[in-house]
Amino acid sequence: MKQLSRRQAVLACTAAFGGLAGLPGQGWSGQSILPAPRPSGRVAIRQTQFAVIGSLTSGEGTLAFKGRSYAFWITGLGFGGLGVTAVDAAGDVYNLASPADLEGTYGQVRAGWALERLGDGHLWLENEKGVVWRLAARHEGRMLAGSADILHVQLR
Repeated sequence: MKQLSRRQAVLACTAAFGGLAGLPGQGWSGQSILPAPRPSGRVAIRQTQFAVIGSLTSGEGTLAFKGRSYAFWITGLGFGGLGVTAVDAAGDVYNLASPADLEGTYGQVRAGWALERLGDGHLWLENEKGVVWRLAARHEGRMLAGSADILHVQLR
């Protein structure tokens, strides 16, 4: 068996630990060496959340998919948080084969706050069918949050 030189061992460890440190698919320049996934469609949502230990979420949205628009409802329950906030969010949807795949239960874990118009953020949601939403969100209201939510999406 051939022995590794010290330089080869250091390079191998650096590559292995770099991948374990959350850099899979990254080249030395920090640029992704994997092709970016193609979005299947886009969504825009408006929802209101009320929380006093438990939380309730209600809202609606629109899916743009293959040149057509599809309206949907959002409802949800969660725990944690205190306050009331409105959320406007928009972004890409991945792994969507048909509009019906949008329906289902999505998980969301969040931590943060919103005060008047100061709370902005990004959300990643995934349902049981593997449909993923990547959203940029704008929060309005007063909310101290640190919770997990289950959101249910249903086409109208």
